[in-house]
Amino acid sequence: MWITLLGVVLRPGLRAQLPGGRVGGPWSIEFRDPADNHLMSVLKGNRGNFIPGGEVQMATAEVQSFDRAGRTNLIVFATNCAYNLNTKVVRSADALRVQSGDGRLILLGRGFSWWQTNSLILISNDVRTTVQRVSTATNPPLVVESRRLEARLDSNVVEFLDAVKVRDPEMDLDCGRLVVRRGPEGDLDDIRALGGVHILNHRDGSTLEAEEAWYRTDAGGEWVELSGQPRWNDGSRSAEARWFLLDRAANRFQAVGDARILLPRSFRGLAALGAAGDSTSAAAPAEQGMVELLAGLVTLQLPPTNGPVREVTARTNVVIRLPAEGLEGHAEEAEYRPDGVVRLRGTPSWTWGDRSGSGDLIEFSTNETFRIEGHAFLRLPVEGLESVLPGGPPGAGDAPLTLTNTFVEVRSEFVDYRDQWIRFGDSVQARCARGVELLGTLSSRELLVAYRNRVEGVTARGDVQVEQSPTTGTDGRVIARTLAAEELTATLAPDGRLRELTAHGSVAGTQTTQRPDRSRPEEGRLLCEDLHAWLAPDTNRVDRLEATGGVRATLDTRMAWGDRADYAAGDGLLRLSGSPLVLLPEGRVLGADELTLHPETGRVGGRGRFRTYWRPDSFDTNALRVLNAPHPGDHP
Repeated sequence: MWITLLGVVLRPGLRAQLPGGRVGGPWSIEFRDPADNHLMSVLKGNRGNFIPGGEVQMATAEVQSFDRAGRTNLIVFATNCAYNLNTKVVRSADALRVQSGDGRLILLGRGFSWWQTNSLILISNDVRTTVQRVSTATNPPLVVESRRLEARLDSNVVEFLDAVKVRDPEMDLDCGRLVVRRGPEGDLDDIRALGGVHILNHRDGSTLEAEEAWYRTDAGGEWVELSGQPRWNDGSRSAEARWFLLDRAANRFQAVGDARILLPRSFRGLAALGAAGDSTSAAAPAEQGMVELLAGLVTLQLPPTNGPVREVTARTNVVIRLPAEGLEGHAEEAEYRPDGVVRLRGTPSWTWGDRSGSGDLIEFSTNETFRIEGHAFLRLPVEGLESVLPGGPPGAGDAPLTLTNTFVEVRSEFVDYRDQWIRFGDSVQARCARGVELLGTLSSRELLVAYRNRVEGVTARGDVQVEQSPTTGTDGRVIARTLAAEELTATLAPDGRLRELTAHGSVAGTQTTQRPDRSRPEEGRLLCEDLHAWLAPDTNRVDRLEATGGVRATLDTRMAWGDRADYAAGDGLLRLSGSPLVLLPEGRVLGADELTLHPETGRVGGRGRFRTYWRPDSFDTNALRVLNAPHPGDHP
């Protein structure tokens, strides 16, 4: 595309003194500028016939044009020419040769017309031009071919028309029209290709297509602009936009306006939050394993030689897609750096099937880690955390859990994922929901989630507060639960159900039960230092429980103390050991090796010698019967 012509500067209105009759030898005519009389060009011929009506027929013709310093700009050689004295037009159907004064440009063609009045020259057939772009270059010259050529010789502008072909050691260019301008120093500083532009880069095999390509140089550097829905492809990468700009000095490429770029995927980042085959995308085969980038402006820092793109920056309505996985991210600004990290800013967010996240800054990298900073939000499928506080006494009527369409949503100041752990920090607020139904909430200072394609376990630390939304059992009872502790850990089974629950530090659990046959709800409360619960595999009920360290259990008006408490769903008894004490409205029981309390019926039993005390106003047959009624496992 680097081609130019030096113009012959001819002005209308000059008077030529032509010899009369027939000339058998060499002759010449000078054309001077009427303003200052400086020599503009000289028309030379060898033999000539002067035809009545004002036409001169020349066997050979040569035109030399000069700049104001008197240097030769352009030399035109032609044969069998006719010069009309009235119209001041030179025509020939024969071959034409044009050569620049410095010898760097040679143009050949067949059939031409030259208007002296406006310095316009037209070449109608078989135009072929060779240009040595830089005077010191040793590379082969650039070659331009076209069917026709138009030029204003006084303006140093040349237009190649129809089926234009530019061949260069670096590239091939084809277009419908090529406009070339040469600078004052003779270098090519302005080239425009228009109409069906197609460029093939020999270095990397990439292709460019556009309606217009503009090459220019200035004090700031060397530029190539492409417009008219340009498209670029090198086999593994592609780009399209309203406009392309290539800064050749900085090796920087920009796609402007509705830009779309496909790059080989060298990072997964957020996509690590799912199984490799877990894809809902119907991506085209050409887009498998690719990253698709959409934005108002995309800037690529190209490598000095063939290789991966070094940096990518995108701004305005940025969308990043991994078509094969169905992952999509949105932001106002995105950048990819050589360290393999992608950063999204400007209300960034991402979705991947039923997973999503947002924050002030999102970054993910080649080592399958990601981080969200500032107003972080993450939504993941849970499959098993519907009840963080499962359990209840036998007969509570807990229904089997529904594991589909269940999600956990977490808000915090930051989220960090690495080594298959998601860490939430500072003022964590989590909620679990099945569809639009809220199942429970959790708050803490820090939250750790083990995530290997699904939630496997959860650890919350610092001022942990858990609340389960009220649930209705099959017997009509409505149960709500809360739990507070300094640390809470939940482990999930492979099928996604909650398997174990461990709490440490000032543990306080409550359960409120509203029975359909009672107007006032019942409240049960358990206080201890450490709590460990195992869940039944088919429901969200506690199968077994261990509590240690200052255990205190209350059920309405009944209270129990001990150093340790054990619960088993088989018999439904809460067993207290370590100086156990049970306090009832009727009295108290203490001094046994083990005391048992049935949370459902309120019955009390014991093992070993124990003492009982009761209030005198409550001492009656019914009270004694309740206090001392035999119970499975009791030993009076």
